[in-house]
Amino acid sequence: MALTIGTKLGPYEIVALLGAGGMGEVYRARDTRLGRTVAIKKVREAFSDRFDQEARVIAAMNHPHICTLYDIGPDFIVMEYVEGKPLQGPVAAAEAVAYAIQIADALDAVHRKGIIHRDLKPANILVTSSGVKLLDFGLAKVCGATAVAGDETVTLALTQLGMIVGTPQYMAPEQVESKPLDARSDIFSFGAVLYELLTGEPAFSGSSVPGLMAAILHKQPTMASKVRPGVPADLDRLIARCLEKDPARRFASMEEVKTALEKASLGQDARASIAVLPFANLSADRENEYFGDGLAEEIINALTQVPRLRVIARTSAFAFKGKEEDVRRIAETLGVANILEGSVRKAGNRIRVTAQLITAADGSHLWSERYDREMTDVFAVQDEIAQAVVDALKERLGTAVVRRVQRQAADIEAYHLYVRGRHYFWRFTPEALDTAQRLFEQAVSVDPNYGLPLLELAHCYFVKTMTGRISASEGGPLAIQAAEKAVALDNTLGEAVGMRALLWALYEYRWDEALRELQRAIEMNPASAQTPHWHAIVFSGLNRLSEAVRQQEHALKADPFLPLNHYFMTRLLVCRHDYEHAFEQARLLLEIAPDYWLGHSALGLVHMRSGNPAEAIRELRHAQLGHYAYGWRGCAHVLAGERDKAEELLREIDNVREREYVSPVPAAMICTELGDINGAFERLESAFRGRDFQLYSLQAEPAFNKLRPDARYRDLLRRMKLA
Repeated sequence: MALTIGTKLGPYEIVALLGAGGMGEVYRARDTRLGRTVAIKKVREAFSDRFDQEARVIAAMNHPHICTLYDIGPDFIVMEYVEGKPLQGPVAAAEAVAYAIQIADALDAVHRKGIIHRDLKPANILVTSSGVKLLDFGLAKVCGATAVAGDETVTLALTQLGMIVGTPQYMAPEQVESKPLDARSDIFSFGAVLYELLTGEPAFSGSSVPGLMAAILHKQPTMASKVRPGVPADLDRLIARCLEKDPARRFASMEEVKTALEKASLGQDARASIAVLPFANLSADRENEYFGDGLAEEIINALTQVPRLRVIARTSAFAFKGKEEDVRRIAETLGVANILEGSVRKAGNRIRVTAQLITAADGSHLWSERYDREMTDVFAVQDEIAQAVVDALKERLGTAVVRRVQRQAADIEAYHLYVRGRHYFWRFTPEALDTAQRLFEQAVSVDPNYGLPLLELAHCYFVKTMTGRISASEGGPLAIQAAEKAVALDNTLGEAVGMRALLWALYEYRWDEALRELQRAIEMNPASAQTPHWHAIVFSGLNRLSEAVRQQEHALKADPFLPLNHYFMTRLLVCRHDYEHAFEQARLLLEIAPDYWLGHSALGLVHMRSGNPAEAIRELRHAQLGHYAYGWRGCAHVLAGERDKAEELLREIDNVREREYVSPVPAAMICTELGDINGAFERLESAFRGRDFQLYSLQAEPAFNKLRPDARYRDLLRRMKLA
């Protein structure tokens, strides 16, 4: 029976019942000796065998986020009274990550003592004014020499009596099946708790306990970002890894979980994050639209140089262009705390620029200004706006702001040509790339000392070469020459350093130098969205896939709406045989860009490698000739038993190669799958002679698995300096 108010347990006087569970009741009480409030857990007689163990567990801990043991009686435990409320979602991603880091830190300390909690759930985590407190170790298991004898016997007896040891909604699959547990079981429960904290919904549900257990064993929860838009992709991936059915596929320790959380997009001060929206064109001439885009993009480039400021890249920020979206909704979707928006009116040689920095949480203005200037003052306006943002966020950025935002001076005509070129470049169609290249070349001609159009010229040649528009023997030297000139003009231009390094690796096989320079480029501009992607390409060429995935995660964090980022992450995950997460990436890509062929290509690749070649063929028909997708489609035909169609596709590729450049690598993939090993090496040799950029994936691409035992394969790696 519950204790009544006023009952005394030694020096402790019961004040109120706080809660009751299967193993006993918890009361608020007063310590009459010290005059302080305490919490008392009175254990029911049936569970007296576990009473001593819970006391031992709590006594072994000394952690700011774990309740403290004060005293012990014959059938009760006296603990610190924690004033707070049980953890409950949904909360903002930044708040969820802050709580999650504290919980992970507490569990890490518990696990280091050889203890498994076994009943992690929101009700056992209180939110206080100073953070969270982890409670209730009544089901904790102590492993090793300090374990209480008979613990497994007690657990088994309870299970046989039909009593579930743990809370079903948060139990790991191995816990449901009464298999041996370790710290990774708590990691599963942690993933379920974090999912619920972010979404407000349980990760697993069922109409009955057996139904719930079946869901835990066999179903995957919907991605948190789909339940509640605005949850960053890296948190989706972190939760998915925690909730792996196989313990071996989860994080190995809570320390790893905590590290991943700290690296998450909102693991730092979430308030120091911003998206710069394209500036609205208020000019009478609609052709001036490029000017507002360019103004916003230049401000983005300037702000990426500010330490600790997370800046959303152009592609993702511009995804909302022309849409009547509330800034708070945009901020939530992009996972930022601040939005910079504005407008520009251009008339003759005069410009009027307005800008305002908005706090997304309440829509309030941190700063706003209007600039009426001559066109030649556009650079000064960019600098002033960028610096005003830094000043407005100074308190949030702390002491990390050590330099004023700087930008490269340029001739005003060259600047307009460069901005127009960028406007076309991001359309990524063949015609737009040709127009962008021509505008960049004109900008360089007008101002040979302007480094940015040279960088973009190198980028143009690189994209054309990677997509098969031109051969590497034609585009490679031109791209390297442009990147070298850009670095020579401005060696602080991090993305120029990164582009040059990427080209060194893909064209000249200078892998080690490329890695060093890419790391330097990231240190020069930590917020860059492009450099981590280039870093991931080089790591994948070296078959260092874990490092490639980490770099690609950084690229996704900075530019979550760029289809190319999701496409390349899908490829990396397939190379690691992680098809479940690869499917998630491919489907997310199709949600972002439903009609873009890259999404179908990515989804087709996953279908092919996960054993569904027929579905792969349907998806890969959307791909363009000369890309990997044609090679994958040919492989899929072979896997589907349609060798004749694969051979027909191979002949089609070879026929096109007689008229225009097509990378030999996709054809080599089809030959390999067909078993034509000599034909595969003939095409790979052709790719090597032409320094074809697509050859970089020779080690990681599963399509070449059959070639690896051949001495010619090892010789090719040696010549590519990959041995």
